[in-house]
Amino acid sequence: MFLISIPKPHAEAGPCNVESREALNRVLHEYKALVQLSKFKDEVFISEDGKSPSFFVLKKERDTDPVSFLGSNWCVTAGVCDSAALVKSLTHRAGRLYYNEPVWGSYAAVFAEQSESRVSAWNTIPGTETVYYGQNQKAVFISNRPLLVSLALSDGVRDAVQLSKDFLAEYLLYGYSVTDRTPYIGVNILSSNKRLEVRHGILKILDFPLGLEISLPEQMSVQDKAARLALAMRNALDRCSAHLNDRSLQIRVSGGKDSRAILGLARNLDNSVYAVTFGQSQDLEVKMSNYLTKLSEFDLEVKTAPKNLGDGLRNQVEISLSTSDGIPLSEPHGSIYLGSNSKEFGDGIMLGQWPLMKGGAATRFSYTMDKVEEIILGQGAPIVDSRERQQFDQFFQNWIKDKNVSDNSELLYLFSRDFRSARWMLALTTQYDRDATVVYPLADAEVAAVSDALLMKEKVSQQVYFLAINEIWPESLSSPCVGSAWPFEAKKMQKGYRENDYEARHLSPLEFFERQEQDYAVAVPVAKTTEFLRATGTEMAQAIISSPLKNVFQGVLTKDFWEMLVEWSTGKHSIHLETSMRITIQWIWRVFVADVWFQRNWLLG
Repeated sequence: MFLISIPKPHAEAGPCNVESREALNRVLHEYKALVQLSKFKDEVFISEDGKSPSFFVLKKERDTDPVSFLGSNWCVTAGVCDSAALVKSLTHRAGRLYYNEPVWGSYAAVFAEQSESRVSAWNTIPGTETVYYGQNQKAVFISNRPLLVSLALSDGVRDAVQLSKDFLAEYLLYGYSVTDRTPYIGVNILSSNKRLEVRHGILKILDFPLGLEISLPEQMSVQDKAARLALAMRNALDRCSAHLNDRSLQIRVSGGKDSRAILGLARNLDNSVYAVTFGQSQDLEVKMSNYLTKLSEFDLEVKTAPKNLGDGLRNQVEISLSTSDGIPLSEPHGSIYLGSNSKEFGDGIMLGQWPLMKGGAATRFSYTMDKVEEIILGQGAPIVDSRERQQFDQFFQNWIKDKNVSDNSELLYLFSRDFRSARWMLALTTQYDRDATVVYPLADAEVAAVSDALLMKEKVSQQVYFLAINEIWPESLSSPCVGSAWPFEAKKMQKGYRENDYEARHLSPLEFFERQEQDYAVAVPVAKTTEFLRATGTEMAQAIISSPLKNVFQGVLTKDFWEMLVEWSTGKHSIHLETSMRITIQWIWRVFVADVWFQRNWLLG
């Protein structure tokens, strides 16, 4: 984690100026206390002349150094990145920032050129680590955590942190930020494909640095493209391994395609590795996770997610918010659970979220423009009033018009690339990073660059991904995936794609396990989950309609949804818009978490 303070020319210096060591230390102290970072080490770098940037970094004991200097230039990074290689690679030519040599990884970066009075900041795609920024009359602030920027704008005074009402409707609609808004007034999130530049105190949003692109000739065979993707995935694993620095590693598995990819990659690690899945003994995801981990010769722990130590739902959500930088979780019911729950502080956690080589939100080859717009605009939950929703519909309509694509399906890929693949996970990643070292090998910039270079038909069919896994761990392709099959062979067997295993892959998971000699069920203590009980929905609805922010929510939510909340508060459990009971309770959760967030008690610590 880092916070950069860039003084503006002619800003008055003084004891309360955040450029000073005293003020930076005040921000640092307040942040560590609120987010509970007592085990993190901090380093503060103060400019000698008072005109150059000052900054601090927070890191775990065995983290690789996030700060590197080269002459008058320096880099600060967060995530999986070789900062020393980065500061050597970057250069400006003809007004653009370039990588002379690609520095792959998954990171947010700040690059300072002191002789030019220029600071640049950006994050790789997809943005598992993201750049946030804000400014006042004295300085521009850049961080990979939004609360740090807000505290800097507030001169380190927690009570002066301002929550953004404008973010409320955005969260209720999508569960995450799609525009440049954040939970805090005055704090913005940097868009993907963009770079922030501050020169002589003036902030501009410019194009992303050049040099992290990969070109695959169109005539290149699918097999060769798969080999290039497999190489990128292996390289990403090597970078994750260096970042883990010999820490133990927990791999989260579920029995799907991505579990096969990350388990297969991890078989080459020297770290102490074990797998974790959540569920009950007879769950098909649990059985398939057990099958795959035995095949990979890793141990599997099957758990019920432990709840945090809060006293009741509201306090549990408050604890979650204080440990996720005040970013409400996209899956709001997860707010009652205990973060990463790593065995030891700093242990690694590997996740296989939303790899782009599967095509993102595109699930077929051809879409009309009307259908694309329907899918993208349909990402918003139908609980927000049309007057509030209109601005976001317009935002996405403008985004669609601005994209120059060869076919409409590419818009759905880019939607996932620019928004859904990383921003959905930001709150959870931030929360996990408090006590674990989080790595996403499938979200590495090199893997994303190869995915960008694939044809849409190769992404949507997932044939390149299949062949890449075949190079990495072929044995894993002799069993069905839980959740979805391989699209390219949905209708018939394809030559060159492990024909001998085709039948086994196309059994239902239930049939597959009925044919196994070994029982892959796992003994798990039965634990009753409560987050989707109707009684939980009623408890939350009662809290919402009696909230001091009742009038705020009545103004943002649709009339139908508010009336449904009133019914739920009395124990009448209707389903909203003929969806399902689970989805209805999920939306109640989102409103409840938003209410707890906006009441700001979590900021008290």
